[in-house]
Amino acid sequence: LNDIGAEHFTTLTHHTLGLVIFVLAFVQSLSGVFRPHSPHPPIESAADEKQKPQSDEEEPTKQPGVSEKQGTEKKSIARVAFEIGHRVMGVALLGMSWWQIQNGWGLFAGRFGEDSIESVWWGIIGGICGLIGLIYAYQMFNKNK
Repeated sequence: LNDIGAEHFTTLTHHTLGLVIFVLAFVQSLSGVFRPHSPHPPIESAADEKQKPQSDEEEPTKQPGVSEKQGTEKKSIARVAFEIGHRVMGVALLGMSWWQIQNGWGLFAGRFGEDSIESVWWGIIGGICGLIGLIYAYQMFNKNK
């Protein structure tokens, strides 16, 4: 950095965004380490242990009027805010990183007189997103069965 100077990060958007991605990825990692604790699961009693199925085929017996989530703690406001912020920052980092890659390929093509393959990159990203969407839809469809 001493040889290049701080101007390196202000001359091109690619350089500036690279620094921003680096800093945000570091903050994202630290926020995961120092996240607020999640609520504790309910403590199972000896009566609950008797109701657990002995094999995969047996269904647990449910007591009338008792919900499955009864006894669980609610998430704190700090935990909910953390989860939302962590997801938003993760998606933002993913988007910035994808843009940074296609921009870098464009810079490379311009410097070395090569053909730009940015459209190939966005085709790959579209394919990955489509596959994720199909897997999600499949899981949601089978969840209701």
